[in-house]
Amino acid sequence: MPELFSNRGEGSSLSFHVPPGSDGNKIQGLVAWVVCAIDGNISAYLRGEAVIRNKSNGVPLFKIMLFTMSTNSSNQCSWVNHKSLAALPPNAMKAGEQLELSVEVKHTSFEVQKCGVHMIVKKPEVEYFDDS
Repeated sequence: MPELFSNRGEGSSLSFHVPPGSDGNKIQGLVAWVVCAIDGNISAYLRGEAVIRNKSNGVPLFKIMLFTMSTNSSNQCSWVNHKSLAALPPNAMKAGEQLELSVEVKHTSFEVQKCGVHMIVKKPEVEYFDDS
């Protein structure tokens, strides 16, 4: 899992917080990454879903469909997806609230090993003054 992912962990679920100083309209989107182990020497198509919910109030925010392919030569596969948060209601999440990523795969030969989330936050606009 790349160091870019400030929220990462072992297993199929991960809790993380909305960054301090941001609210729903400053968060542009998020990137989710899932790494699965493959049981056996198979070629298979993996299907599943990742759900992000606001753990602070129990409200599900959105689902991301998970699709990837494994080959006989690999014992792992990974999936990366970007999700824009433009369609969420303005106050769907607030700074400091706890969110949860939960991943479920639909194939018994795959097991989620790691997952991670990186939130894309709009940087504050900076005003420049010309002293000339």
